[in-house]
Amino acid sequence: MTVGTVDPIVKTITVDLEPERAFALFTDGIDTWWPLDSHSIGGSRSVRCVLQCRAGGDVYEVLDDGTRHDWGRVTAWEPPSLLRFTWHPGRSAETEQVVEVVFAASSEGCTVTLTHSGWEALGSEADKTRQGYDIGWDRVFCECYSGACR
Repeated sequence: MTVGTVDPIVKTITVDLEPERAFALFTDGIDTWWPLDSHSIGGSRSVRCVLQCRAGGDVYEVLDDGTRHDWGRVTAWEPPSLLRFTWHPGRSAETEQVVEVVFAASSEGCTVTLTHSGWEALGSEADKTRQGYDIGWDRVFCECYSGACR
Protein backbone atom coordinates (compact mmCIF):
# COMPACT_ATOMS: atom_id res chain seq x y z
CA MET A 1 0.00 0.00 0.00
CA THR A 2 1.32 3.44 -0.90
CA VAL A 3 0.96 6.12 1.74
CA GLY A 4 0.99 9.82 0.90
CA THR A 5 3.09 12.37 2.71
CA VAL A 6 2.43 12.48 6.44
CA ASP A 7 3.17 15.77 8.19
CA PRO A 8 6.02 15.68 10.69
CA ILE A 9 5.40 16.26 14.36
CA VAL A 10 7.03 19.48 15.53
CA LYS A 11 7.25 20.27 19.25
CA THR A 12 8.89 23.39 20.65
CA ILE A 13 9.59 24.26 24.24
CA THR A 14 11.53 27.08 25.86
CA VAL A 15 13.49 26.15 28.96
CA ASP A 16 15.35 28.16 31.56
CA LEU A 17 18.69 26.54 30.71
CA GLU A 18 21.63 27.39 28.49
CA PRO A 19 21.79 25.32 25.29
CA GLU A 20 24.75 23.30 26.60
CA ARG A 21 22.80 22.22 29.67
CA ALA A 22 19.56 21.59 27.76
CA PHE A 23 21.47 19.43 25.24
CA ALA A 24 23.29 17.49 27.98
CA LEU A 25 20.07 16.85 29.89
CA PHE A 26 18.30 15.50 26.82
CA THR A 27 21.25 13.31 25.78
CA ASP A 28 23.64 12.38 28.61
CA GLY A 29 20.84 12.49 31.15
CA ILE A 30 18.21 10.57 29.18
CA ASP A 31 18.24 7.68 31.66
CA THR A 32 17.27 10.04 34.51
CA TRP A 33 14.06 11.31 32.97
CA TRP A 34 12.80 9.12 30.10
CA PRO A 35 9.32 7.81 31.11
CA LEU A 36 10.07 4.10 30.73
CA ASP A 37 6.83 3.17 32.48
CA SER A 38 4.78 4.40 29.53
CA HIS A 39 7.26 4.99 26.69
CA SER A 40 9.22 1.76 26.30
CA ILE A 41 8.95 -1.71 24.86
CA GLY A 42 9.31 -3.54 28.16
CA GLY A 43 7.10 -1.33 30.35
CA SER A 44 7.62 -2.23 34.01
CA ARG A 45 10.48 -4.57 33.03
CA SER A 46 12.50 -1.72 31.49
CA VAL A 47 15.29 -0.60 33.80
CA ARG A 48 17.18 1.96 31.73
CA CYS A 49 17.52 3.64 28.39
CA VAL A 50 20.71 4.66 26.69
CA LEU A 51 21.63 7.22 24.08
CA GLN A 52 25.25 6.71 23.07
CA CYS A 53 26.50 10.27 22.74
CA ARG A 54 28.23 10.20 19.35
CA ALA A 55 27.40 9.94 15.67
CA GLY A 56 26.77 6.27 15.00
CA GLY A 57 25.80 5.63 18.63
CA ASP A 58 22.84 3.45 19.48
CA VAL A 59 19.62 4.41 21.24
CA TYR A 60 18.10 1.51 23.18
CA GLU A 61 16.44 0.24 26.35
CA VAL A 62 17.51 -2.55 28.67
CA LEU A 63 15.11 -4.89 30.49
CA ASP A 64 15.56 -6.31 33.99
CA ASP A 65 16.96 -9.55 32.54
CA GLY A 66 19.58 -7.69 30.45
CA THR A 67 17.68 -7.96 27.17
CA ARG A 68 18.36 -5.00 24.90
CA HIS A 69 15.74 -3.47 22.59
CA ASP A 70 17.06 -1.10 19.94
CA TRP A 71 15.20 2.14 19.38
CA GLY A 72 17.43 3.78 16.77
CA ARG A 73 20.85 5.17 15.90
CA VAL A 74 22.40 8.64 16.26
CA THR A 75 22.98 10.11 12.80
CA ALA A 76 24.05 13.66 13.77
CA TRP A 77 25.83 14.70 16.97
CA GLU A 78 26.63 18.42 17.13
CA PRO A 79 26.62 19.56 20.76
CA PRO A 80 25.14 21.82 21.92
CA SER A 81 22.94 22.59 18.94
CA LEU A 82 21.78 19.45 17.11
CA LEU A 83 20.93 15.83 17.71
CA ARG A 84 19.42 13.59 15.04
CA PHE A 85 18.61 9.90 15.32
CA THR A 86 16.61 7.21 13.60
CA TRP A 87 13.62 5.87 15.52
CA HIS A 88 12.02 2.42 15.40
CA PRO A 89 11.35 1.15 18.95
CA GLY A 90 9.73 -2.27 18.85
CA ARG A 91 9.92 -2.42 15.07
CA SER A 92 12.46 -3.36 12.40
CA ALA A 93 14.89 -0.73 11.15
CA GLU A 94 13.07 -0.74 7.79
CA THR A 95 10.24 1.20 9.49
CA GLU A 96 12.47 3.86 11.03
CA GLN A 97 11.56 7.51 11.19
CA VAL A 98 13.89 10.43 11.92
CA VAL A 99 13.88 12.53 15.09
CA GLU A 100 15.80 15.79 15.04
CA VAL A 101 16.24 17.97 18.12
CA VAL A 102 17.60 21.51 17.73
CA PHE A 103 18.80 23.56 20.71
CA ALA A 104 18.97 27.34 20.17
CA ALA A 105 19.87 30.10 22.60
CA SER A 106 17.04 32.51 23.26
CA SER A 107 16.48 35.50 25.52
CA GLU A 108 14.69 33.15 27.92
CA GLY A 109 17.33 30.41 27.93
CA CYS A 110 17.03 27.76 25.24
CA THR A 111 14.42 26.92 22.66
CA VAL A 112 14.30 23.18 22.01
CA THR A 113 12.56 22.08 18.82
CA LEU A 114 11.90 18.41 18.14
CA THR A 115 10.84 17.28 14.67
CA HIS A 116 9.73 13.68 14.14
CA SER A 117 9.38 12.82 10.44
CA GLY A 118 9.45 9.90 8.05
CA TRP A 119 6.08 8.44 8.98
CA GLU A 120 5.62 7.05 5.49
CA ALA A 121 7.97 4.16 6.40
CA LEU A 122 5.13 2.77 8.54
CA GLY A 123 2.81 2.29 5.59
CA SER A 124 -0.84 1.94 6.55
CA GLU A 125 0.00 2.43 10.25
CA ALA A 126 1.56 5.87 9.67
CA ASP A 127 -1.38 8.11 10.66
CA LYS A 128 -2.38 6.08 13.70
CA THR A 129 1.19 5.83 15.00
CA ARG A 130 1.80 9.53 14.40
CA GLN A 131 -1.26 10.41 16.49
CA GLY A 132 0.12 8.51 19.47
CA TYR A 133 3.54 10.13 19.17
CA ASP A 134 2.01 13.59 18.88
CA ILE A 135 0.75 13.16 22.46
CA GLY A 136 3.77 11.13 23.60
CA TRP A 137 6.38 13.75 22.72
CA ASP A 138 4.52 16.26 24.92
CA ARG A 139 5.03 13.94 27.89
CA VAL A 140 8.68 13.38 27.01
CA PHE A 141 9.35 17.13 26.99
CA CYS A 142 7.53 17.49 30.33
CA GLU A 143 9.62 14.71 31.88
CA CYS A 144 12.91 15.97 30.50
CA TYR A 145 12.54 19.61 31.35
CA SER A 146 10.22 19.51 34.36
CA GLY A 147 10.87 22.59 36.43
CA ALA A 148 12.77 24.33 33.62
CA CYS A 149 9.85 25.10 31.29
CA ARG A 150 8.72 28.65 30.55
